[in-house]
Amino acid sequence: MAEQLPESVTLVNGSLPWDGHTQILRMYQSGLEALGIKSRWYQCVDPSTDIRVPPSQVRVNGWRVPPGGQFEQGVNRLLPVFARRLRQVEGPVVHVNDVYLARLAAYRRDVVVNVADLSKRTTRFYPRSASMIHDYNLRFLQRCLGVVVISDFTGREVASLLKLPAERIRRVTPYSTVRRTSSARSSPPAPTPGQPWRLLYVATDRPHKNLATFFQILADLGPSFEGVLVARVSSRTLHRVQNLGLGPRLRILSNMDDLTEVYDAAHILVHPSYYEGFGLPLIEAMSRGLPVVASRSTAVPEVVGDGGALLDPSDPATWVSWIRQRVSAGDYADWSRRAWERSATFSVERTTRELREAYAALVP
Repeated sequence: MAEQLPESVTLVNGSLPWDGHTQILRMYQSGLEALGIKSRWYQCVDPSTDIRVPPSQVRVNGWRVPPGGQFEQGVNRLLPVFARRLRQVEGPVVHVNDVYLARLAAYRRDVVVNVADLSKRTTRFYPRSASMIHDYNLRFLQRCLGVVVISDFTGREVASLLKLPAERIRRVTPYSTVRRTSSARSSPPAPTPGQPWRLLYVATDRPHKNLATFFQILADLGPSFEGVLVARVSSRTLHRVQNLGLGPRLRILSNMDDLTEVYDAAHILVHPSYYEGFGLPLIEAMSRGLPVVASRSTAVPEVVGDGGALLDPSDPATWVSWIRQRVSAGDYADWSRRAWERSATFSVERTTRELREAYAALVP
């Protein structure tokens, strides 16, 4: 029996568009195009947020709630503002990119929901109010056609915690939008205070990203190592950096659209996050042949595989020891090769194939 795929899909992005979740939805849009399926993008917007919506997208405004900011976001996520305004969008399938949009399933039966992770439900790192709003919206997943996850880890969490049957959960694995190099890297010169090695962490300034361990690793390694953190950081985080005396050795960059040059200028990706539903920087770094040392928690081992080292994120001393061994063991090129070879398992073709299989399984 031939696969029955929808002729068109309506994609709906959440109201926080400039993050990894949006990047993944763009990948899915490219996959739909490769499959010959038409798509249209609806962009939800919290009015107090300055978001420019291109002409190719349809803007969907939430309520403007003084004083705006996180309070406005919370109101628009707790109440069915976006869901009600999306009731009449054209089908036959509406693929939403945010758990907070799962409420659309209360108004129509053709909804597929991306679930990137359940960190607000399964970790202690978020305010209780955020977790409560998140959990409230999760219950609407029971009414959806199905759930698309980005890792087997998240799929298991969804199945276990939400009691969804396995046939209504489909994995569609992301790929790296950073171009893969033609080969792995050779060993660099040993680090010195005059020519330090550069440690890189691409993250967000949230507790589960465990910036404290990254800072401690850099502090303990001393002046032969410097760090680059790609994240928008709070004043509290900046204060911590100053207290550790890392100001001269740590460069902080705001989020960037293209990190290719940042990956190429680094020597090791350090990723001590406590929780990941996937971890796009991991495959981006590996695609550039950058050796990876990452936490052995949640979805990270599934992504890194044998392409990097997996350590306890609560033990900075182990990370320091591993990095120093790369200096003395002379096996840097081998770790680069492992990362580069692992990156080949994530591809546009794989994402497109899994997307086709997901729609064939979930859409009647």
